[in-house]
Amino acid sequence: MMVLFNTKPAARLASVAGVLTAAASIFAGRSIQVFLPVVNYFCFWTALCFAQRGFAMVSRPKMVFLDKLCISQDDAVLKQKGILGLAAFLDRSKKLTILWSPRYFSRLWCCYELATFLRHSTRQSIEIMPTKLAVLFFGMFCSTQFMSLVYVLLAAVLADEAAGQSQRIVEMVTISGLMSIAFLLPAVLCLHAGIGVAGSIGELENQLRAFRIQNCRCFCCSVDHIHPETKAPLPCDRELILEAVKKWYFEDISSPQERAWEKFNQTAQQELLPLVLDSVGTGLCMSYFSTLVWAASLPSLVFWLPAYIENEHSFEGFHLMVWWVRCCMHWVTFPLGILWYFQVYWWLCLLGLRAEKCWQGKRKLISCLLLLPLFFFGIGPTYVVEFTRAATETPSLLPVLPFSLLLAAVFSQRCRLPGARSTDRRKPAQPAEQKKEANEVVDATIHANLPRCDTAADGDLVSWTF
Repeated sequence: MMVLFNTKPAARLASVAGVLTAAASIFAGRSIQVFLPVVNYFCFWTALCFAQRGFAMVSRPKMVFLDKLCISQDDAVLKQKGILGLAAFLDRSKKLTILWSPRYFSRLWCCYELATFLRHSTRQSIEIMPTKLAVLFFGMFCSTQFMSLVYVLLAAVLADEAAGQSQRIVEMVTISGLMSIAFLLPAVLCLHAGIGVAGSIGELENQLRAFRIQNCRCFCCSVDHIHPETKAPLPCDRELILEAVKKWYFEDISSPQERAWEKFNQTAQQELLPLVLDSVGTGLCMSYFSTLVWAASLPSLVFWLPAYIENEHSFEGFHLMVWWVRCCMHWVTFPLGILWYFQVYWWLCLLGLRAEKCWQGKRKLISCLLLLPLFFFGIGPTYVVEFTRAATETPSLLPVLPFSLLLAAVFSQRCRLPGARSTDRRKPAQPAEQKKEANEVVDATIHANLPRCDTAADGDLVSWTF
């Protein structure tokens, strides 16, 4: 939830703090510069954890209905009222965020929530975030932030002794060697975890292609409609939900239920499958990861900007312009390299997933075998850019060539899901406006069985999350 709703506000605040601390570092001494990045980290992590509380002080924050927290889990009466009011909350929500786990499409109430939202909305209002992928991204961000700090500190220490071109090359070799050693163990662990996450995302696609609401399970049927503690009879939620789906997705309510259910199954596949293929691979997830990488790179400005300005006095005219071009490339290379590294990492995770199907139970071995190509193809391009810069002096623009290739590679490539095919842009079952009009006749019947929650009518909910 923090990644979904607080990442971008945190990055904006960190950007402002980064610019201010970088400006302050120009006039501060070395003893103070060391502590300035703490301001960036403090601003970012504070906003990441408490951004919405801060918005609440000055404006209306985003409101999120998270069913696990907003529906009482202890009071049976309140829990029943909350469940019966789900349709009302969904009708007032602008966006549906699915925190996906492997059990999601097998739970009947989750499918009911999806059916309720899809009858008035389209896939543009839905986003899917696999929970394991969010955890993996956040873990990689933390390691990226740590590696960024280590890199800057090593460069700052060695830069004092690097006077000439040969010394700069020695500096780069030393930093590269130390960073590579620190890279080994985390890379193996990330590959091992990434292969499992790639398998989960592949399972998400397979679940959608084979989705049938008739096969979903609910609690009441699993206990034979007898409460396990009170032994009181339980009404069948399955019959009520499937009847609601029939009335929402088939105008002729006297038709066989199978036809109505199949219509919803087809609608869910047509709406969600393109969303999964387009966004889960890189679209939605990579947008958040790119924001996190940007935030991780900002504190380094505190160290680099004073060094850039200190050495610019040796140049003027065209040479000065080339100097600042090289400085910009130097600072941007790290976040670009991280984004390229993650794309290569994800491709290798997909390759490792296929290899695991052939070598069952050999994931640790596969992770170790993938370490070498991850190092050469993932980190290699960044090293090429940095070595080219270190081996040349102003006014040489030779580093622009490998930097441009790295930039083009980052923004032209997209990770794909395992076994993903081209998105099938089939015509949706019905446009959202037509579906809303077609369902107005049957809404009164449904709401008689599933009463609306009056508290949801006070204002629009920005997001519904489950």
